[in-house]
Amino acid sequence: MFAAAEAGGEKIDLDTLFDSNCITPGTPFMAELHEHIQFFIQKKVREDPVWQRFQTIYSGHNVPVRKHLTKHRNRLASANTCATCHRQLQLR
Repeated sequence: MFAAAEAGGEKIDLDTLFDSNCITPGTPFMAELHEHIQFFIQKKVREDPVWQRFQTIYSGHNVPVRKHLTKHRNRLASANTCATCHRQLQLR
């Protein structure tokens, strides 16, 4: 790709080729990356038996305070697991 551009006489400055500031929440780069990651996860869960055995939780760039959200989801998962076990015991 670069060889063709340089053969055409274009000068490529590798320092300005990629702006690392685009890897921050709210940028178009992160929005597009978020869509690709979601697609990948959905495809794996749909097609891969190993992925189907687990619950996948993905928090994208647009989810605030990931650390607290993860703790909250872990508490919910524990509560749901206990409630599910309790319901199964009641049904027996």
